[in-house]
Amino acid sequence: LGLHHPDTILCTNNLGTCYFQQGKYDEAEPLFVDCVKKCKAVLGHDHPTTIFYTDHLAKCYSRQGKYDKAELLLVECLEKRKVALGPDHPDTL
Repeated sequence: LGLHHPDTILCTNNLGTCYFQQGKYDEAEPLFVDCVKKCKAVLGHDHPTTIFYTDHLAKCYSRQGKYDKAELLLVECLEKRKVALGPDHPDTL
């Protein structure tokens, strides 16, 4: 499929999520960073999937105590969700 195929990006995100759930945040972070970077290139910055993966990275930053980075990404996600999904969508609320 290739490194930039959406299914490959999804698998990378799933592995990052597995590490995240185990508390292995330092292992999860580069996978989430990679997902966001590739998803932006393939689907665009404002695509709902890109926003979803960015949210994962933000939560990882938060768990690592990188609150400034987490806050910037979470604010970005919220604003993009409002535009992409609407202010009343469950993923925006």
